[in-house]
Amino acid sequence: MITFGREKRQLLGWLALLVPLPLPFNQVLSWPVLFAYSFLVIYFLHRVEQGKQDWLPNWALNALGLVYMPVLFIDVRHALIREQAVRAILHLILFVVVAKLFSIRREKDKWHIFILIFFTFVAAMATSSHLTIAIYLIAALAAGFGVMMRFAHLHVLARLGQSARSGRDGAEARAPSLPSMRWASVTSLVLIVLMAVPIFASLPRLRQPFVMGQGAGNIGLSRTTGFSDSVNLSLTSQIRSNTSIALRLETDQTLVADDLRFKGATYDFYRNNNWHRHPLESRRIFADDDGILRMPGAGEGNLRATIYLEPLRSQSLVVPMRTVGVDAGGRANSLRLDAGGGLVLPQPPGLTIAYDVILGETQNIAGELASDPQLRLDALDFQGLSPRIIELARQVMGQGSDEERADRLLRHLLTEYQYTLDFTGREGIKPLEEFLFEYRSGQCELFAASMVLMLRSQGIPARFVSGFLGAEFNTLEGTYVVRHSNAHAWVEAYTPERGWRVYDPTPPDGRPAARVQDWKLWLQQLYDYLAFRWDRYVLGYGADDQTSFFSDLRSRLQQWWQRWLQGDEEKLGGDTAVGGLGDLGPLDELATPATALWQRPWVRAAGLALILLTAAAFYIYQRRRQLTPEEAYAQLRAGLAEVGLDIDDSTPPLKLRELLAARYPEASTQANAVIDIYVRQAFAGRPAKIDDTGELYRSVSEALRSAAEAEKARAKASKVDVPDRRAA
Repeated sequence: MITFGREKRQLLGWLALLVPLPLPFNQVLSWPVLFAYSFLVIYFLHRVEQGKQDWLPNWALNALGLVYMPVLFIDVRHALIREQAVRAILHLILFVVVAKLFSIRREKDKWHIFILIFFTFVAAMATSSHLTIAIYLIAALAAGFGVMMRFAHLHVLARLGQSARSGRDGAEARAPSLPSMRWASVTSLVLIVLMAVPIFASLPRLRQPFVMGQGAGNIGLSRTTGFSDSVNLSLTSQIRSNTSIALRLETDQTLVADDLRFKGATYDFYRNNNWHRHPLESRRIFADDDGILRMPGAGEGNLRATIYLEPLRSQSLVVPMRTVGVDAGGRANSLRLDAGGGLVLPQPPGLTIAYDVILGETQNIAGELASDPQLRLDALDFQGLSPRIIELARQVMGQGSDEERADRLLRHLLTEYQYTLDFTGREGIKPLEEFLFEYRSGQCELFAASMVLMLRSQGIPARFVSGFLGAEFNTLEGTYVVRHSNAHAWVEAYTPERGWRVYDPTPPDGRPAARVQDWKLWLQQLYDYLAFRWDRYVLGYGADDQTSFFSDLRSRLQQWWQRWLQGDEEKLGGDTAVGGLGDLGPLDELATPATALWQRPWVRAAGLALILLTAAAFYIYQRRRQLTPEEAYAQLRAGLAEVGLDIDDSTPPLKLRELLAARYPEASTQANAVIDIYVRQAFAGRPAKIDDTGELYRSVSEALRSAAEAEKARAKASKVDVPDRRAA
């Protein structure tokens, strides 16, 4: 038999075990610390289950505190050095939780532990930005709210004297179940969540969100994503297995997803197996009066699109190759251009950023930058070339115009080499030599780097370019999704006949391809949809979003006012817009068949009748439905109080039976049946044997009413004034 005190300990133990679970995933608590903490809490739960009563005395707690002091000093010192002060605080909180669990004696000790658990929950929420933290939030709220409700229930039962005291551990009676409180807890939790949404939307916001993170889970990506200020060919890339989202493109027009090519960065200098960008000191550009940053030498565009870029651990602002202008808001005047026209941010963004791009009909490569003699000279840098590579380029490219020779080299790489991601056994000391002369297979970065250096060896300017190729359309979001698996490398080369042009030497089977639409992709797109909304409307919800939210809310309320409360158009001046609402359009556009139908009197009368009939049906259902033992017992107490029986909240069931037999013996048989059912259900844990408790209670009500009338008649006969009260 479990006591009230033991059940409280169990509830606290399970709550203390579950709340810290997200902390290791947030990298603010190490796994060994969590394992040690969990082991001690599980041992505590085992002792509670065994009914152990020997807990730590005060002197032992003081000794533990003294032992932990040097540990705390070392912990705080290391935390401050590594700028992880929250880790030391969490260690202290978890230590105190364990110590308090093993030393619970008073009722307030349990509430102290509950407060410490709450601070652990706050730490778990504040240090994570992943989408799944929302699930943890709901689960933790439900568990915590349920524990508080149960604590209050057990506390009330103990105060009412429905259990016998035993030492310091509380009552020895079985803690009763309370199904009606479960529903109350669930309802209260749902209401709390629903209320939290408008409160979150309406609280004042700063210009930037507090949380710097993302829900998409891109943290911890390798440097080999194709986006860094240098590309190391000695490192093999496994980016094709990374399906997390890099960016989204949102537009009203349909695009050919497989042909979308996004430029991230261009590289001019090859040193020690690494590609490096051109210095950026003199490449700063500024937006025009419309706030649009025009790409040098670009033409006009007729398609506007919005890009949502996830953190790539790079300064690159990724844009489609067809971009002729960028509307980056406050970031526009801080952008720079690299030698090939790639956009560069002052620093890598720490969260998802949004910006608009204007797209033209054709690819835009560097524009006016392409005619810069110095930049073209940099694109002829011979570093990294070996005699073998130069000789191979001469043999393959042959004689003729630059255009013809570049095409021969492109065909050679496409047909004579294979794409692979298997680099087992390769040393990587001279990756280009191994690729061209030994293995004759590699990934896109090796194909692109080889073509750049071979073109340069024959006097054709060329650059190494990294970015993304292809996309998939997510019907749930209505956006084109570009994943890290779409990362790709290609070549931009200059010939007098064509100017600067894109060359992609990677064989078609090695280029990123759209995934086949199946249930796995659909589930991933569903997760991406939820993660994007979490990033956009929770983590990234700022002052601009709040202004837009209230503006949209005002507009909708105004439309609702026009449609449903102000009657037909004649009262509003025909098709003339109301003053201050001109942006809503003419009123005849707002009118709908449903609006005209609702304004008919018989429709309004039918609607009112339907509402009344629904309310009456609900009332009858509540009156006739089968009551739970707890509800029948509660209504019995209320009925006895109304007919004059002197009881209060602390009157236990057995005392109630005695008072009822003495005052109203005529109704005691039916009333005792209700009391017995309640006692068996609540205290003995046995289900009620009488199915229709509702009918039983109604018979009790009739008996009580008859007994009260009989008492009134006797009092009148003896000329004693008795108040006229009716049973429930």
